[in-house]
Amino acid sequence: MREPNVISALRYKRAELSGQIQALEAKIGQHRGYLLHLDATMRLLDPTCEPEAILPRRPRHPSV
Repeated sequence: MREPNVISALRYKRAELSGQIQALEAKIGQHRGYLLHLDATMRLLDPTCEPEAILPRRPRHPSV
């Protein structure tokens, strides 16, 4: 028995979203690594530095 078009479209959309989540999770892992290296560099240059105390900034989106 064939799937209705709605179910087929929902399956496609779910696969698409799942792929996007996987890509974003990989990117998060990469950025966490960058952050660790940056923190280590800051500590090398200033042993009293506490990178964890630096508050995150929200990214700014260009206004159109």
